[in-house]
Amino acid sequence: MEKLIIFIKNPRLGLVKTRLAESIGNEQALTIYKKLIAKTLKESDLLNCKKDIWFSDSDKVNEEIFVNRKSYALKVQKGSNLGERMKYAFQECFQDGFKKVVIIGSDCPELESSVVKKAFEQLDTYDIVLGPAKDGGYYLLGMNSFYPKIFTGVNWSTSSVLNQTLKYVNASQLSYNLLEELSDIDTLEDLQAYREKGNTDL
Repeated sequence: MEKLIIFIKNPRLGLVKTRLAESIGNEQALTIYKKLIAKTLKESDLLNCKKDIWFSDSDKVNEEIFVNRKSYALKVQKGSNLGERMKYAFQECFQDGFKKVVIIGSDCPELESSVVKKAFEQLDTYDIVLGPAKDGGYYLLGMNSFYPKIFTGVNWSTSSVLNQTLKYVNASQLSYNLLEELSDIDTLEDLQAYREKGNTDL
């Protein structure tokens, strides 16, 4: 049994893509973020697995993009930081009997369904699968068993997230594989670089 977790911030003005908003304003940043969510879900729709959308808070989400996706379970993140929130989501999925669990966010427009599918396949061979982001974090994490300590001792939202995660993985003698490196959209420079590749969807 496979489960895809999608972490999403509730799309509200002034609360998403704040670094990008410093350059283009809150309204444009919100528009970009909604497009990123739509792109993420469009790719996720192509995957034949169970899927959850975990929102950052419990405010009612009534946007058409979510309510029309009946195949997704809608849940609320729990925890005081990103590591705790991811740990809680993974724990719930493994307690529910899933054997392979992958988490993604909604910041990576280069992430296609084929990459997520590859991550699930690699969990037949490796304990951990990671998708490195060019900013030093990761856009995907997959596990074939629950390893809660992977979320501790990490300075979240920094350029050392991936290296700190791999330090734990290596120290625990877990097998792992890295997917291709992709870019998140967090700043104006990220957005410009994405558009310079000929992309016109953001």
